[in-house]
Amino acid sequence: MKTIIKTVLMWAGLAVLIQVSAAQAQETIMYSANADAVFENGVILYNNGKYAEAYEAFSRLLGQNRWHQRLTAALLMRAKTSYMLKSYKGAEEDIRELAKVFPESKYIDDAQILMGLIHFQRRDLLNATRSFLLTVDFAKDQRIRDKGEAISRILLDDYLTADMMERLQPQITSPNAKGLLVLSEARKYLQDEQVGEARLLIDNYIAEWPGSRYRSELLELRKDDSFARDQALKVGVVLPLSGELSIEGQAMYRGVRFAEELHKKNPGDAQRVELIVRDSESSMIKAVKETHQLLKDRRVLGLIGELDAMITAGLAGIAEAESVPFVAPATAENGLATIGDHVFQITPDYETQARDLARFAIDSLHFHTFVTIAPQDEYGRQMVDAFSAEVDRLGGEILTQRWYYGVPENLGRQFKLIREVAFRRGLEDTLRPKYENFAQLDKDSLWRAFNYQMMTENNLDESMVDLSSHFPVRNIDGVFLPIYSEDVKYVARQLSYYNINSQILGGEKWYNEEFFKDRDLMRYIQGAIIASSYYTDKESATYKTFRDQFRLSEGVTPEKWEMLGYDAVNLMYGALASGASDRSSLQNKLSNYGYFQGMRGVYELSWQSRINDVVYLLQIESMRFRKIE
Repeated sequence: MKTIIKTVLMWAGLAVLIQVSAAQAQETIMYSANADAVFENGVILYNNGKYAEAYEAFSRLLGQNRWHQRLTAALLMRAKTSYMLKSYKGAEEDIRELAKVFPESKYIDDAQILMGLIHFQRRDLLNATRSFLLTVDFAKDQRIRDKGEAISRILLDDYLTADMMERLQPQITSPNAKGLLVLSEARKYLQDEQVGEARLLIDNYIAEWPGSRYRSELLELRKDDSFARDQALKVGVVLPLSGELSIEGQAMYRGVRFAEELHKKNPGDAQRVELIVRDSESSMIKAVKETHQLLKDRRVLGLIGELDAMITAGLAGIAEAESVPFVAPATAENGLATIGDHVFQITPDYETQARDLARFAIDSLHFHTFVTIAPQDEYGRQMVDAFSAEVDRLGGEILTQRWYYGVPENLGRQFKLIREVAFRRGLEDTLRPKYENFAQLDKDSLWRAFNYQMMTENNLDESMVDLSSHFPVRNIDGVFLPIYSEDVKYVARQLSYYNINSQILGGEKWYNEEFFKDRDLMRYIQGAIIASSYYTDKESATYKTFRDQFRLSEGVTPEKWEMLGYDAVNLMYGALASGASDRSSLQNKLSNYGYFQGMRGVYELSWQSRINDVVYLLQIESMRFRKIE
């Protein structure tokens, strides 16, 4: 089809170009009868398809004695002849000379059409379309204006994509050319079901050019059924449905889809809400592009996304700049909500989780001394910093902080240092009350002497630190281990091996029911207390009903990602159902949302921080996670 159109386009354009007779009037410079004769012969040769001979004739007119009455006509005709000979560079050179030296020539309009055809033959569709569109408003000859419009419509409708038209928009500023461009671009958007973009494009154009000759055509397009179907409020959802995080993204999308299906079946009194889901492909660049595209539609009142922390932060920045409420469902990174007042973090951040755990350990368990072991990365640092800060604030003490890189298969050095710190602390606590001048004593010498004495009395060849089986550590109340699920099996066993008898305290990464399949591992982690952003009572009637409905709809059992997607969408639905009808009112409703019961647990957005501050404390007990009340 496009090949046929291309041929029609080329010859339709040429039909304008070849309609030049030898008798046409010309600017007068110096009359030459010979110039008329040569020009007439060249036109005859051209019309008979003898382009090489015609080229020679027109070239003679453009030689040394070129300043005659046929100069501009010869420039145009040689350009046309070069075009027919597929010498596009030569044709362009003659056109540019004509436009530069004779800008008021009546052949400028013909030259503009020819330039468009040259761009088209070079497959430069943007410049070709631009050339033809320029004739729509600026050509003096109505014949050329009509031809420019006809060719422009063909290019816009059959060759250019919506993205290409968007790039062309800033270059086309005249009313009628702009109208043609808007008309075609709006049709493209409707084909792609991007109704909001089409509406915005048409409405903005009509507002700027109310007297446009394309007004009636645009208003007719505005009556398309797509616009009537597009009256729902919209929420954009950006998820990694492909790429590195596609497994988690697809799981979350199942929850989003299930929530949407239930809303459609039982909308109640709420206004209809449509979810517009876009795939970030686990890419920052793609996520940013999709978000910009979504937010062009003013009926997109809010945005949900993403899973990756860095991508989420990027989208939050865009949403804040556009004053669009943004719900970050999965990210727990500290500081995300500080990007702006429109950013809502429904997973408690690491600081909130770690501080709650520290408060529980000190206020409820009456612990005082702690050590930490964590991966040397952003997650480990944020958790340890927040935990330590809260311990310090409440009067507890962090005896030492130890870090590791990579897989923690051998943490002997770290655990031995912890043992030494603990024994030194025990010795100091024993001696301090006995000696008034304890602060002035050499602690290292005291430690060496004490260690030697213990080895001698027990007839040992190894120090207290090394001989872990003989000397347990009992003066550390809690060991904080904000480590990853896959690291638990290594760290927990080594904690036991090095005989550190302390309460294990962990982060949300410990919330993994796969642990229960490893009965040997359970010996080491039984009783561990962890902080989690969510908790699902899988024995409750509410969960079982939800699970069964979800299985029927989606064919899988809902886990944490499915439930997170379900909750995030229902949070938005709730805010919209309470009366939010634009971006500003949605932001206000979310800021004052208060309590929300989801499937992953309770959400309570702090009006000050816009972060969910509900943290669950769970204990591993009898092959299950028990919620600590």
